[in-house]
Formats: sequence, C-alpha cells, structure tokens
Amino acid sequence: MKKLVIAGLMLLLMVGLAQSTDVTDYAKLAELKAEFDARWASWQGPEYEAAKLATTGFYGEINADPNAELMGIDADGNPIIYYLDNYNAGLSTRTNRVQPGGSSGYDLNGSTISRLYHWDAGTAYSGHTEFTGRVVNVDGGASNSDHGNHTAGTMMASGVNGSAKGMAIGATIYTSNWNNDESEMTTAGSNGAKVSTHSYHSGSGFGQYSTRARDYDLVSNAAPYYTICLSAGNAGGDYGWDSINSSNAAKNAIVVGAVNDVPNYTGPGSVSIASFSSLGPCDDDRIKPDIVGNGVNVFSCATGGGYTTMSGTSMSTPNVAGSSFLVYEQYYQTHGSYPWASTVNGTIIHTALECGSWTGPDYKYGWGLMDTEGAADLIEYDASVDDLAISEHYLGNGTEYEQVLEVPGGGVLRATICWNDPAANSGAAVALINDLDIRITEISSGTTTMPWVLNGSTSNPASHGDNTADNVEQIYISGADAGAYTLTVSHKGTLQGGIQAFSLIITGATDGQLPEISLVLTPVSNYIMPGGGTLSYDVDFSYNGANPIPGSSYWVDLILPNGNSWGPLFQYNFTINPGQTISTTLNHHIPGYAPGGTYTVIGKVGTYPGTVLVSDEFEMVKFGTAPGGANGSWLESDPSIAGDGGGFELPEAYTLSEAYPNPFNPSTSFSLQLPEAADVSIAVYNVSGRLVSTVADGRFQAGSHQFSVDGSNLAAGVYFLRAIVPGQLSEVRKLALVK
Repeated sequence: MKKLVIAGLMLLLMVGLAQSTDVTDYAKLAELKAEFDARWASWQGPEYEAAKLATTGFYGEINADPNAELMGIDADGNPIIYYLDNYNAGLSTRTNRVQPGGSSGYDLNGSTISRLYHWDAGTAYSGHTEFTGRVVNVDGGASNSDHGNHTAGTMMASGVNGSAKGMAIGATIYTSNWNNDESEMTTAGSNGAKVSTHSYHSGSGFGQYSTRARDYDLVSNAAPYYTICLSAGNAGGDYGWDSINSSNAAKNAIVVGAVNDVPNYTGPGSVSIASFSSLGPCDDDRIKPDIVGNGVNVFSCATGGGYTTMSGTSMSTPNVAGSSFLVYEQYYQTHGSYPWASTVNGTIIHTALECGSWTGPDYKYGWGLMDTEGAADLIEYDASVDDLAISEHYLGNGTEYEQVLEVPGGGVLRATICWNDPAANSGAAVALINDLDIRITEISSGTTTMPWVLNGSTSNPASHGDNTADNVEQIYISGADAGAYTLTVSHKGTLQGGIQAFSLIITGATDGQLPEISLVLTPVSNYIMPGGGTLSYDVDFSYNGANPIPGSSYWVDLILPNGNSWGPLFQYNFTINPGQTISTTLNHHIPGYAPGGTYTVIGKVGTYPGTVLVSDEFEMVKFGTAPGGANGSWLESDPSIAGDGGGFELPEAYTLSEAYPNPFNPSTSFSLQLPEAADVSIAVYNVSGRLVSTVADGRFQAGSHQFSVDGSNLAAGVYFLRAIVPGQLSEVRKLALVK
C-alpha cells in the first residue's frame, strides 16, 4: 500500500489541492450551526406553513418541483428555496437529461461500460452509501479525504441524497491517491481506461508546456481510447489571463474551467465564469480551458459517509469527467464499439453550449459549456440517421482528406477536427507538432472558409484564419447557402510518425456528391494555314447537380506560342441548370497575321474569370504567319473573331428584362441580352432624378448578363433603372423598394 504524505505547506507547493477553494472547516461549521439553527426557526412561521400547502401559483409550482424545496419565508416575506446543488452540476451540463428518467430517454448511468478512473489526494470511501459496491480501491487500502470523496461523488454518486447525485450514477470507479499517478495512468491505459479525473496540479507557473503536460500527452498517445480530464486551476481571480496551471496545459486532455450554476441555459448570457476559474491562453496561444462545467457550491460526498459543499475547478472537472463517461457509454450502446478519445473530446467541443460575449471560442470559457445531452443526441444521430456526423480517419504524409457536403441552406454549418497530437519537448515555445488544417469551400462561388483562430487575443472575438496553435480546429458558417461544399483536411510540413489519426464531427450538412460537371472539347479543324482559317471544335457539356449555378460562363482562353496567356477568345454567360446538356460546334476565325506555332485552346465553365468548375483543352497549330503579319496582340485587333454560338446561343437582339422581384426588399435582379460585345451603362435614379447607384459601366462580351440592385442602404420608395447601350438600347424600368 502506498502512503499519502501530507505536510501542510509542502502539499500546497508540490501537489496541492489548488483547485479547491472551499475545504470543510469543522470548527467553523460548529460555530455557524448555532447561528443557522436560530435563523432556521425564524423562517418556520404561519406564512411558511400556508405556502407549503399551496397547489397552485408560485408556491404550488415550487412544491411540485422534485428538484426544489421551500425551506422557509424570512422576516421580509422572501421565500427561502433550496435546489439540488450537485444535481445542478448535472443540470448545468444537461447530464440529468440523459440519466435514467431524464427527458432524452437515453437512460445512461455508466453501468454498461467500465474503467472510470479517479486520482485525488485521497481515495473514495467504499463504505459511503452513495458508492456501495461500486468502488475499486486500486491502492488496496484506505486513504480517504473529503476532497477525494467529493470529486468521486460528483462523478458517480448514486443519489441516495438527491442533492449529491453524480453524473455516471451506475458506474464503478477505480480510485487511487495521487502518489506515482503518472505510472498508474499507464497501467490504467493498458487496462482499457476510458476517462479519468485529476483535480489537482503540481509545481508552479502558468501557461507553459511543462514536463507533466508532456507526460499526459505521452499517455494519451499510447492509449488513444483514454480521455484525461484536468482542472484548469483557481488562479483566475488572482492572476487573470494566462493563469492555466502549467502542469495541466496538456494538448490532448480536456482542461476544465468552472462556471456558476446554470439551472436553465437560455443562451450565452445564462453562463457566468466562476470568479476563481483560471483563464487562458497558454503561452503558445492555445485555447485553454477546453470546456467549462459547474464548479461553484457543489454539494457532494465527504469522508465517513457524510456530505460537504466545495467550489473550484476541482468540482467542475469531475462534473465533465463523469459526463464524458456517459458520452462513451452512449457511443458504445449505439455503435457497438468504443470511440477514440479524440472523437469523444471533439464531440464534446463541437456540441458545447455557447458562452461569453462573442460567437466562437475564447480564453475564458474555451469552446463553451459542456452539453451532455447535445453530445448524446449527435451520437444517436450518427448511428441512426447519417454516419457523416462523426467519423475517424487517418492522414498520411503528403495526402489530403476530402468530403463533399450537401447543405440545405439557412442554418449553421459546423465542422470540427480533433486529434491526439504527439508530445512536444518540455518548455517548447510551440507545442503543436502535427499541424492539420480544415477548410470548407462552397463549390458554386469558390469561397473558402477557414477555422476559428484567437491568436492570443483576450479582447477581440475569434476570427477565421489559419490556426497554427491548436489540435482542435472548427469551422463555423452561419446562414450557409444551400448547395454543395467540399471539406478538406490537409497538413503542413512532414507528419511526425508519417501518419496522423483525426476525428471529424460535422453538423448542418449531409453526405453529398460533387456535381458531375463534364466538359469535353474535340477538335474538328485545328490546323491553320499561314494565311489564316477557321478553328473548329465540338463542345459537349453536362451537369447533373441538384441546384442551379447562376452567374456562370463558358469562355475560351489561349496560351500563345510564346507562352503568354490571352483571352477570352469567346465568352457566353448563362445559368447552369440541373440536368442541362449542351452539344454544339464552335468556330473561331484565326487571321493570317496571327503568329505561327502551337497554341493551347482552353475551354472553361465557371464564374468568369476566377472560379473554374471544369475545363478541357486541346492544341491548335498555325503553320507560320502571312507576309506582313505582326506578332503581339493580334486577336484584339481583328473584329472578325467571333464564335458561332451553337448550343451556347447568343441573343438575337439587345433586350433589358423586367426586374424580379418587384416590389423588392432588399434586392432585385434583371438581365441584359447583348448579341455583340458592347459598352454598357446601367444606373439607378430616385424620383428627383438623382443618381443613387451605378450598377454597370464598361464593356461587356456578347451574351446574357445578370445584374442586381441592392436596396439595403436605400430608403423605401420608387426608383428608376436605366440601361444604355449606345446606338442600340436605351430603356427604363420602374422599381419599388418596400421596407
């Protein structure tokens, strides 16, 4: 049996219970007992007796609430109501909803899986009525402490006393004191540990990647199904930012901060950080804490079978650890296998409830308040509806993972990657070793969104950029447009070990397929004599996507014999519609003075000029230049170069469409048809004739062109749209903006 050495100051300096700000003081409790007894008696008057009998109204609701009790009414008429305190820890993280009898119907209690571990200053007392038959003392002897019993109870007390009900109320706990804990963790990992809680730290310093943090990461890498939960510390009140205990600044562990009780989450304003909770960032700008849980005035078990109240990240950590064990259980029950720790960690982070003043992570609340029900719901959805939601992958050196997403539109598209990163050297300025990158690109627009980054800022909200600090990355797109997107995961540099496992969690999308856009160019006549001739080729185009792609073009660029690019030789603007096919022949006149040599003819479909959805190419050869010909920008000088539109039919007349919708708010669209290239001027005027917006002013290729008018910054009223094509068209459309 190991011996627990407690030597006052040495304990605090070396391996102190720094996370616990409230340690039971029995002498003070005796003094307070007399005071509280007298006050209690003063609350039990006639008004209280009447209120206890109420069945309707405010007191009727309190009397009917199984989680609350009216204790008295004070001299000023104020009701004294007690709520189940440690049960409120379960309320804060919505763990109560997944427990037996909870609203979710999952009935999770931790009894169907094994290996929930607990290290503390002392072990859990196996004789406590809350633990009966569910404690394995790994140390083989008794070394109980109030703190150890409290943290164990928060994880798995059965709820004999309803106010002390834990998270995994049917789980068996493997308990040890903290002597030689790192060695014991390796044994636990070998024995299939799923979750462990550590409500303590060692040494001093804040935010550094320490030897002990490295040790935790070494264990997690060797035992990839093992989630380690560490307390962030209680130095926030004294030191403010950058106060995460260095010993617990591990990358792969869940580092837990503390918040005040959240009996009913209604939004970020429902959550307030505990005054003592340590804050990030780490010295290398990593986001810590990872998650927050209830850590204030938590009522749980004590030595000798009693109960006590404590506060600290020591209390929020077993709140999260016990809840995490239920996340493992939910995954096992729905999938029939155990998830990686990175999958559990990533799912908890992905489903966390938003906290703080801004959307996205911060250095106070991390990724948010743990939502056990939200994590369980997502796991159930992954198992029964769409297995895209949670998945596990490997990334090799020089490779890239790609997933096509179909987004219904209007909601939040969120994707999170999480990986157990290799341990860095102790004291490393940058702890991240294998830097993975997640990106999401909207196929129709080519717009790419990057993950959240904080870059060490405690005063600014998270922004989107290249995250080079964290082994968790998340992309958040609010109001994502409907359509297809590509999600990619790649890496920088060379992966240590040659391969990196990662977990991917996605919500707001379903498994999609890349729209099959096919473009095939087949030359018919692509050899041109020195005197000039006709370049002729067949175009076959098809699209089987589910959504139209407006604002698209087919255009032709050339690479000249000297290697320079020129174009477009031809451009046709159109909307790509589902099921659309085009088969046609295009002819382009090539003048005699065009330079001789080999050309590359490139046909492209996309949004001109920057986004190319599909392309094809072939070579054209011109056998010399006609006498007197000139090299250079020959195509620009010859007005006879034009395309026979074929399937890409050019308009037959200059036409301005009606605007739709009209009336409109905030925008309306219209089209202009040009049978030939022309100068175009389009403007919007108010009823006084004053110019309020220039829509277009320049030269446009032949084809159908789409335009829009944005009325966001205009007052409601009547406006006039005027389009002018010199010598060809001058027309006006009346617009009505309503607000």
